[in-house]
Amino acid sequence: MAKKQAKFFCENCGEEVAQNARFCNKCGRFFSAVRCPQCGKVGSSHSFVNGCPSCGYAEKNSKSKSTNQNKDSQFEAKNKKSHFYMHKPKYAASSSSTKKKGAGSSLPVWIYILTLGVLAVMIVLLIKCSY
Repeated sequence: MAKKQAKFFCENCGEEVAQNARFCNKCGRFFSAVRCPQCGKVGSSHSFVNGCPSCGYAEKNSKSKSTNQNKDSQFEAKNKKSHFYMHKPKYAASSSSTKKKGAGSSLPVWIYILTLGVLAVMIVLLIKCSY
């Protein structure tokens, strides 16, 4: 029987990605960490290869905490295991916010400020050189 590996998914679009992926091939979202869907622990993808190091989610030998589950819920739990989400931390947003952000908000503000500053310097140099 083949060894079962944890699966990793883009938190933004849901596309399956490689464990060591730095960005999503479908939506282009950059990843800096992995988030456990059960407890929310964030860490490197190497920490999650055998399951969540905090709560044990997706470990091969983990037992169900509730012994009174019916067969359907056990089947759903089995199929749900081994799925982790590649994560981009929210710098200024609160962690309770679950709204999806638009594609325009994927870069930090300092990049826009730096770009405008470089553009202003280039315009000033162009004007000075033309006289």
